Order: sequence, then C-alpha cells, then structure tokens
Amino acid sequence: MKSIERTLGYLTIFGLAVATATAYVLHGLRATNSVAAFIFGAFIPFCVALILFLCGIWLTRQELDDANVAKIGFWCVTGVVVTCGIVALMMLYQLSEGVVLSNWVVVFVGGMTSGALVGFLVGVYDVRRRATEHRLATEQERTVRLNQRLRVLNRVLRHDVRNRSNVILGYANLLTEDDGDLEAHAEIIERTALDLVSLGDNARRIEQLLSDAEQTVVDLEALVDREVETIRGEYPDARVETDYADYGERGSVRANQLLGVAVNNLLENAIVHNPAEEPLVHVSLGLHEDDRVEFRVVDDGPGIPHDEQSVFRSGQETQLVHASGIGLWLVNWIIDDSDGTIDFEEQRPHGTAVRVSLPVVDEPDADAPKLVRR
Repeated sequence: MKSIERTLGYLTIFGLAVATATAYVLHGLRATNSVAAFIFGAFIPFCVALILFLCGIWLTRQELDDANVAKIGFWCVTGVVVTCGIVALMMLYQLSEGVVLSNWVVVFVGGMTSGALVGFLVGVYDVRRRATEHRLATEQERTVRLNQRLRVLNRVLRHDVRNRSNVILGYANLLTEDDGDLEAHAEIIERTALDLVSLGDNARRIEQLLSDAEQTVVDLEALVDREVETIRGEYPDARVETDYADYGERGSVRANQLLGVAVNNLLENAIVHNPAEEPLVHVSLGLHEDDRVEFRVVDDGPGIPHDEQSVFRSGQETQLVHASGIGLWLVNWIIDDSDGTIDFEEQRPHGTAVRVSLPVVDEPDADAPKLVRR
C-alpha cells in the first residue's frame, strides 16, 4: 500500500508536468502569427511546466516516506482544481461581457501548470512543517523524560549512598571496639562497599542511557543465553532454568544498546533478594501473534513490594514512595527506550514474574542481529 501511495504521488506530479508541457509544445508549433504569442503563450508556460518536472525529480531524491510523497501529489491536484476554478469564473465573467477567448484551452492548461506548481510548493512546506512540529514535540518529550529520570536518579543516589555510607561508618566504629565480632563487622562493611561499587556501575550505565538512546537489532535468544551463563557463573548456588519452547523461529528485536544490562539486572535481582539457599529462576521466551516477543523471569522469592511496583507504573518517585535502588529504574528506562513494556505478576504461593514485551523487527533484510554491550 505504501508503494502505491508513492507511485501515485510521482505519477501526479510528473503526469501534470508532461501533459501541460506537451500542450504548450503543440500550441507553440501552431502559434506562428507572432513572436509575442509564441513567447507568452508557449515558451514561458513550457518553462513553468519544466520547473514542475524538475521539482518532481528533486522530490525523488528527498528522504520522504510514501505518505508524504502522496500528500504532495494531493496538494498539486488541489492547486490545479483551485486555479482552474478561478480561471473558469474569470472566463464566465468575460463571456457575460461579450468577450470570447480564442485560446481558452491554453488558458486552462496555464491554470493547471501554475496551480500544480503552487500546490507542489505548498505541499513541500506542509510536509516540512509537520516534520518540524513532530521533531520538536519528540525533543520536548525526550527533554521531559530526561528531566524526570535525572530527578529520580538524584533522589535514589542520595538515598542509597547515604544509607550505605551510614552502614559502613557504623560498623567501622564497631571495629574499634573489641566485641569479638570483628570478622562479621568486616564482612558487612565489605558487602556494603561492594553495593556502593555496584551502585556506581549502574549510575555509569544510566549516564550512557541518558546520553545515547540509539537502538540496534538484537538477537534476543543469544543475548539471554549470554546473560544466563554470566549469572550462573556469579551465583553458582542458584538454579537458573531456560525455556524457549514457545519461541520457535528466532525473532530479532530492535532495542536499546543497553538491553543486556536490563536482562542481567532482572536475573540478578531475582537471585539476590531471594533468601533461599538455592534460589530458583525460570527464564522463558515466547513469540506472540501481535509481532512481539515476551521475555519472562519467574522466581520463588518474596516478591517485589507493591509500592515499588507502583513507582514503575507511574514513572515517578516521592519521599514517601520510592524504589530500593536504581537497578530496577535502569531496567524500566532501558525497556521504555526499546519501545517495550514491563509488568510484574505475583506467583502463588510465592514469587514474582517479571514480563517484558518487545517488538519484533519487521524488515526481513534488517541489519544483522548482534549482542549489545553490557
């Protein structure tokens, strides 16, 4: 359907240019009575038709979608109808005054040419105006989203850094006291310090996300396999199972370049917040009829608190309601920049299912799918 729109747009423009130019050539061959009649009745109108034809060639070299090309063709037709209507009214007035035009066909063709050219210019202006408005609206939306994310990042970082720093300072003070628990206190300090390092890594990734929201074609199954193997190596006591039975043919997705970070965070979150000695995580991929891929991470842990889930649904954080860290915020933003959605479901008797939906790449000849950076 799109190719038909583009073809009709080009046919309209070039058809009007060729038809009117041919009419002027034929009229010029017959207009031998005077040089003025040839110049004003054939040559100059022919040049106008030639300009319309050159405008059509220029249009073929512009990066416009099919609908916009068709829209410019529609404006050409509209210009022809309006101009010919005006010419017809003028001719009727002349007839009412007893003036008979000898070359009324040439006058109408002249109206068609000028109307088509004016319509072309109006169409190009309208298309560019709409494109500019869309670009400005997109930039404004992106600016609002970035400001919101920066506010969230600032609040979460201040909250988490302050809490973990207090823990380190508190247990560091305990180390000065000989209470027999020095080793335990040191372990807590080490663990908290590692949490701060992880927090810094996530902050760096968020900086990448805020500065670069480019998308790329991703082989999702290969990416999930890579992150699963990474998690298995980092948490050997956890049991991570995979199920791609409903995935069928490999489906590539176009996603943010940090998609691997989001997948890793979801897998790690399902393990580190599970107090069981052997946490169980079930990972699955599935294709749906709506041309979307569903990636699910199901665990048997205590679940994600409802107030944190509400934060991700609303996209806002307050002093009373906030997420416990920036890991899930990072996941939420990466999925959002990948034109995807993320949902949380409670499992019975316990556990949480995180469901991520991503659009499948439509073009069969799209860029070769690849793994994205971590």
